[in-house]
Formats: sequence, C-alpha cells, structure tokens
Amino acid sequence: MENTTSPAGGGSPAVAARGLSRLLTPDTRITVGAWLLCMTGIVALINPSDVPASAFFRLTLAGAGFALYAWGRTDKQREQAMQVGVSGTQFLNGLSGWLILLAAMLFVTLLGAVIQAVSDVPHIVRGNVWAEYTTPGRAAYHPLWATLLVLDWGSNLFAVVWIPVLLSLFFQRKKSFPTVMFWTLLLFTALVAVRFGVADRISFVRGDGVAMALFLAVLKAVVWIPYLQRSKRVKATFVN
Repeated sequence: MENTTSPAGGGSPAVAARGLSRLLTPDTRITVGAWLLCMTGIVALINPSDVPASAFFRLTLAGAGFALYAWGRTDKQREQAMQVGVSGTQFLNGLSGWLILLAAMLFVTLLGAVIQAVSDVPHIVRGNVWAEYTTPGRAAYHPLWATLLVLDWGSNLFAVVWIPVLLSLFFQRKKSFPTVMFWTLLLFTALVAVRFGVADRISFVRGDGVAMALFLAVLKAVVWIPYLQRSKRVKATFVN
C-alpha cells in the first residue's frame, strides 16, 4: 500500500511562510513602521548622544521603520490597484514604494541642515568660533581648523539651498531627478570624505562622529544610486 503520510516536518517552511505572510499584513507593517519611527524620535530625545553605537542604533530603528512603512504601503496600494483593475505600469507610475523612503531621507536631511544652520549662524556672525580655532596662539588652534569650518558651514549651506531644489524635482516627477540625485549623492559623499580626511588630522575632533557621518554617506550612495538606475518605478514615475 502506498504511504500517503507526509514526512515529519514536510512542508513546514511553506506553512511558516504563509503564516508569516498572514501575520505581516500591509496594515501591520505600516503600523509597526510608524511605531518604530516614533521610537526613534523618543530615543533621540532621551539619549541624543553622538557616540557611534547610539547613532547606529537610532539609524537602525529609523531604517527599519521606514522600510516596513514603505513595504506595507506599497503592498496595500497594490491590493487596491488590483481591485479596480489598474495595470502594472499604471501602478508603478507614482510616488510610492521605496520612493517614500527617499523623500523621507531628503526631508530629514533638510531638517537637520536647517537646525544646524540656525545653530551655526550666531557663531558665524559673531566670529567667536572662527577666531578661537583659527588664530595662532589660541589653545584650540590648529592650521586645519579653517578648512574644516569652511567645509562644515559650506556643505551645510549647500544642503539648505540644494535639497529644496531636489524635492521640487521629485514632486514634479521631473525626468532629470534621478540623474541630479545621482550626482548629488556622489558630491555629498565626496564632501564628507574630504571632511573626514581633514578632521582625522586634528586630534581634538578625531573620531568625534566623523567616521559615522562618512559611513552614512557611503551607505546612502550604495543604496540609492543602484535603485535610481535600475528601479522600474523610477523609470515609470519620473517622465515629465
């Protein structure tokens, strides 16, 4: 007689996958993603340290939150599109999916640049920071401080001015956006790398969050440049 009994544990990966799929519904992913983003803000308020371990933990929370939110929202929109008979090309044509995460990154970067600019402007106007660090004979003087301060203030001003331009191209779905964003990512990575090289020669700031900034800049470039070049959604959305 043929043995019809399934082997012990047979099919368990497929069963587990289906169970996980039912558990992680689009609404669940959106909710958990939003909760993780809220937790990121709470952690930043409780522990605003620039220590690399703390910064990496906050980055992980924010990244997981954005990823789950974008994943859930995309699947939810796909389900809604299928219900009304929208084609695959029409579904991909829109500021959704991982583009939500890209827009969020631009907004967060702009917010950080504006906050930093508001903090820096009084020091620039009064000139006390510049005099303290670039005047020979002062306790904090180093010949590379002038270069580092110009890089810091200049790159921050560039972000404040340029990111709104990027967001304008993004929301107008301009065909030039992927190319402009590509070169912007490369430029910002190069600026952070130069800043890292200069800061590493100043013992006072060596390791003071500079390596983490370089890591984040490289990570952004590694993640977003291939996405902008290969994504079907990008090609279907930025056509104006």
